Amino acid sequence: MFLTERAISLLIYALALLFTCFLMKRVVRNQYKIILFLYLILLCIFAFNYKPYITADIFRLREYITYWTSKSWNDMIIYAFGSSHPAWVIYSWILNKFGNENWLQTITCLWCFGNIFYIIGSEIGINEVENQDKALELFYIMAIGAFYLQTISGIRSMLAVSIVAFCAYQEIIKHKNILWHILLYLFAALVHPMGMILVLSRILFLVFQEYDRGRRIILTLIAILMMGLMIYYLRNYIADSFDYGSGYLNNRQQYSYIWEIIIGLIEIVETLYVDISYKRVNSSSETANALMRFSILWCVGSLIALPFSYSIFRRFSIFATVLSIPLIYRTLYSVDIDDSKYLNMRKTIIIVSSLIFIISLLRGDLCGYKFFVLSENGMMH
Repeated sequence: MFLTERAISLLIYALALLFTCFLMKRVVRNQYKIILFLYLILLCIFAFNYKPYITADIFRLREYITYWTSKSWNDMIIYAFGSSHPAWVIYSWILNKFGNENWLQTITCLWCFGNIFYIIGSEIGINEVENQDKALELFYIMAIGAFYLQTISGIRSMLAVSIVAFCAYQEIIKHKNILWHILLYLFAALVHPMGMILVLSRILFLVFQEYDRGRRIILTLIAILMMGLMIYYLRNYIADSFDYGSGYLNNRQQYSYIWEIIIGLIEIVETLYVDISYKRVNSSSETANALMRFSILWCVGSLIALPFSYSIFRRFSIFATVLSIPLIYRTLYSVDIDDSKYLNMRKTIIIVSSLIFIISLLRGDLCGYKFFVLSENGMMH
């Protein structure tokens, strides 16, 4: 169904990524930032013009949000804080006021991939990446077609994934204080049940990544306090979220797609390869080790979830991959890695990511993307 529309749309989408990667390898100095920005705008244009089929998540979400987007601000706030996902209600209400329902997926795309491209751009600068490798991390994450499609269709879970990954990166690599990210964490936790799980895991992980006994005690107390406040003020949301999540675990509220399971398993193997390669060439004192351990944790978590829930498996696997993005350049440009290991890792990532991208285009979630529909007389609309 819509074979022509999908084929043309996916061809343009693929060419846009490949051309962007080509430009990333040719630019000099800080010009890669311009290319990333222009590609982000292009992704947002693709998102704005996305034509979902009736089975797409965004089609269902649009029907849900019509209930509260028609309410006044005061009535919407009352409804939002009586639900298990107040951030989602407020977020969708505000964006609906822009006058076009397509702004929801567009702004979400801008925010989500803005977070991702910030990490990529930051790592290129920190590691003084050579031109031939500047596109590697971009292709590594964009090859996962489900990440883009779920961002503009599912909206909530991938937005939460990008926010938590961005905050973790800022705290681990940039040494930012968690207090700067409290509002972002609250938004991620209250926009989707998956966000609640990711935020709680991040708070707990903060305790275990600290080696200094005094700071660990302080972080433990802060984590307990924060969790206590969340449970006290948000107990209804948490209860509803995990009750909703139990439907996932019992496979009552989801479907399963074998091709995305295959893609997810390949993706986990690639992510673990990046994680382990990083661990082999970097000392235990390296800052990014915390990201590596966090990524491995969610690789394992996704595999554990697979027999019970396709949706949780896929979201966890994407989150693990996003966390591993900074490890690629830190491995390739390690002083301990020789030329043969450098070439082998680079080739492995390109080959495996290419395989993931091809399957995503042909059979994955991404193959449902189209930005136009032909009418019976062949006219585009």
